[in-house]
Amino acid sequence: MASKSDVVYRTEQSGFCVFGSNSLSKFVYTLKNQIEGAKRGDDTEYVHQLRVASRRIRSTMSIFRPCFPKKNYMHWESEVRNVTRSLGVARDTDVQIFFVENYLKNVRSQATRSGIEYLLAKHRERRMVMQPRVISTLEQLLISQALDQMIAQCNTVLSQCASAETGSLRSVGVLREAQRHILKRLRNFIDMKDCVHREDAFLLHHEMRIAAKHLRYTMEIFCTLYEDNLKQYVSVMKQFQDVLGEMHDCDVWIEFIPSFIETMKKEEITSEKKDIDVVSMEKALHVFLDHVKKRRHLLYSNFVSIWDANMKQKTFDHLSEQISIIMLSVADSNQKIAIIADHHANLHALTAVITDAKKHGATMFLNAGDFVGFGAFPSEVVSLLHTEEVLSVIGNYDQDVLTLIKKEKKKTKNKDEKFLSLAYASKHLSKTDASFLRSLPQELRLKIDDKRLLVTHESPKSIDEHLRLNTPIDRMSEIAKTSSADVIIVGHSHQPFVRTIDGVTFVNPGSVGRPDDGNPSASYALMTINPFSVELLRVSYDVDAAVDAIRKHHLPERFAQMLLHGVSLEAIEELEHKRLQESVKSKTSRLKHVERFAEKFARDLTHPYHVKKLALHLFDALKDLCSLNDDDRFMLECAAILHDIGWSQGWKGHHKTSLRFILNDTALPFTIREKYIVGSIARYHRKTFPQQAHYHFAALNFDDQRRVEILSAIMRLADALDASHHSVVKTVAVHIEHDEITIRCGPEGNTELEEHAIDKKKALFEAVFKRRLVVLWNRK
Repeated sequence: MASKSDVVYRTEQSGFCVFGSNSLSKFVYTLKNQIEGAKRGDDTEYVHQLRVASRRIRSTMSIFRPCFPKKNYMHWESEVRNVTRSLGVARDTDVQIFFVENYLKNVRSQATRSGIEYLLAKHRERRMVMQPRVISTLEQLLISQALDQMIAQCNTVLSQCASAETGSLRSVGVLREAQRHILKRLRNFIDMKDCVHREDAFLLHHEMRIAAKHLRYTMEIFCTLYEDNLKQYVSVMKQFQDVLGEMHDCDVWIEFIPSFIETMKKEEITSEKKDIDVVSMEKALHVFLDHVKKRRHLLYSNFVSIWDANMKQKTFDHLSEQISIIMLSVADSNQKIAIIADHHANLHALTAVITDAKKHGATMFLNAGDFVGFGAFPSEVVSLLHTEEVLSVIGNYDQDVLTLIKKEKKKTKNKDEKFLSLAYASKHLSKTDASFLRSLPQELRLKIDDKRLLVTHESPKSIDEHLRLNTPIDRMSEIAKTSSADVIIVGHSHQPFVRTIDGVTFVNPGSVGRPDDGNPSASYALMTINPFSVELLRVSYDVDAAVDAIRKHHLPERFAQMLLHGVSLEAIEELEHKRLQESVKSKTSRLKHVERFAEKFARDLTHPYHVKKLALHLFDALKDLCSLNDDDRFMLECAAILHDIGWSQGWKGHHKTSLRFILNDTALPFTIREKYIVGSIARYHRKTFPQQAHYHFAALNFDDQRRVEILSAIMRLADALDASHHSVVKTVAVHIEHDEITIRCGPEGNTELEEHAIDKKKALFEAVFKRRLVVLWNRK
């Protein structure tokens, strides 16, 4: 049995982990090869190379952290960090010694040399004291077996992933992560531009050196994925790293020398050596300090020149452009790319689309955003798209959710349905989910063979613009001319189309999780590169399951109706308004519609119609007692006709099935409120009583909940009076007293089943009407 710390390498993760394991093992071997030389201490280059290797190991581990067991990772990171710190102090001291030695070569005056030689001697003493610590740290590293464990784990990853099918397209997972990490490091470096032309920004220059180092290391890890191994850009960052590093060395001297002089004066004054000229030594050190300051100024001028030259040449723009374009190639002409968008937390639809696309030969997925909003499974959708080989951009709903998360728990008066969907998503997304969404770009550029692709959520020109099939040609042409792309992929409008304008193909795959064209089926597109073609596809999925989840998570019913109708929230609002207007018209036509609906589920409606007759007799006798009206009578009548339609799917749980059929039918002439009332009455004709734990009951206001309780009690009693389904009870007469309700039944035939059913079902009636129920049988 696998332990909890074991890592399972999914197919979609395997290419990324193979790449990371190869990179990490290379740096581990480099580090191991420097250990003995660093322990001897006779060549400072070993310490330098070992320190660099430890830094590269930590950078690589950070990027490929998901590929390694958490417990092992923490242990390895701790051990390597100790090495970096210990060797860092030693290496810095070696650099300082080398700097003083070079300076001393040009010093002729013996009086001046004595002060510098004193400085050099003190640094050499410090370095000798450090060497045992260096040896101890390296021996501890070997004892910990961290390096051997890393190599073993890398080999495990390589063996587990060796047979994994990563697809014929170039590893998208690696390219995606390379793009994300390099661009992140580039942004961190560029964001420090304000300190470039400030000579006194010492700390910021040091931070910029670290940013340059991180960018360089990250590029070197992924350089093999790009043309010419990014040599030009690695070289540029090494320039920045070197000049900023030397500036930092000068800053260290500038801060160190004054305190060193004070320490020297105290030590030499109290020493027994009377022939030492402390004044001359102090003067020599001040001359050295002036030299360092002048060097720092020259280095700074060189740094500014390098920066200005690269800005003029747009080096960073070119790097960003090269990294932003993911270069892929198609191995054969049969390979297909699935284009998806607008999932809106609908896991059932997304799963169906991914399965269908793979059956059609899709080896890669492009996602135009909007992971969340409206549906019941925001975290599951984000996780699925994260772990699959999906290249994604962020959508407007994703950004809105991240904004809401950032605001944390600040109270807001905004309680509209869009806000409720965002609040639900923000509550159910994990930190990992949110972090992944934040990492997504607003646009994605790819080059697959000879095709240049641009993927955005909205129009490339505006975040507020929807591109549709009826968008004017002039507008599409304007976008095409400035896009620098052969194919533009967008989402946002939820309406699928393929249009070619001025040689540029626009593709909107429609919505996976919330279609907006009147077709509830999930929508996506399949693209073939060679020869180029795009096919729009629809996939049926378990809409009822997705709708059930929305209701059980107490999301607004209109979200469920959007999926059932395949239209927007605005369209549902219009439909609801129309149904509300129709509800005040003649109930006769509406009732005929209900009867036709019931006929689809059962040929023989004798029982429902007899229950309806009995229920209406009971209602008419009891309505004054409960202040009920004609609308309530109509809903009871409809519920009686529909209460057993769930039988078409089997007897077990048929009352719940009847509820689902009523709520999910898009043609029944009910408003949402009426559906919930009629459906609840049908659901409660048997088994449990109405309760707040039931989503359909909890969704009603207090008055409607009371209405459902009364009508369900009548419905149960009517159903019990025809328990045999033989219509044996022909007449009912109701007599109401202060503490008792008597019902006199006129039967024709055996009433054994009816009598038994009344004993089982009368409890709700007695609870609602707060009277004892007595049923008398007036037999002929």
